[in-house]
Amino acid sequence: MGQPSPVWHPKIAAIHAYWNSHRPAPDRLPGRAALDPTDIPSLLPHIFMLDVLERPLRFRYRLVGSKLVMAGGRELTGRLMEEVHPNLLLTEPYADYPACVREHRVGWRRGGTVFDWGREHVLIERIVLPLAADSRSVDIILGLSVLFDSAGHEL
Repeated sequence: MGQPSPVWHPKIAAIHAYWNSHRPAPDRLPGRAALDPTDIPSLLPHIFMLDVLERPLRFRYRLVGSKLVMAGGRELTGRLMEEVHPNLLLTEPYADYPACVREHRVGWRRGGTVFDWGREHVLIERIVLPLAADSRSVDIILGLSVLFDSAGHEL
């Protein structure tokens, strides 16, 4: 699953370390039940969780942190990703999501936003991490996003 990059934002590194510390074995994934939100209160406003729906592979927002709701200008919980961000499915950054599910790959990116929110943020750094109730079949993606303005200041 790789080691944290020295260029990762501290919040990204923190959620990765937390996720990694809850893995039952090096070749197994933690499940949602293993994570306790009270362990990471400062990260919660930046966290999102996606339910993994199969046949075809789709994602539904299970939880969206308050910073992300504010940045997006709307609540996303319970909505399908394809309804909220229809153009995302056509972009290269979206490839991290299916790879997270099928290959148990941690996805990280820093770059321009691909969501059509029309807000003041222009850069995003985000990580996606696989969760599996049975430690093998990914049923939830845990993500964390940090948003930045055009001057590179965290929002």
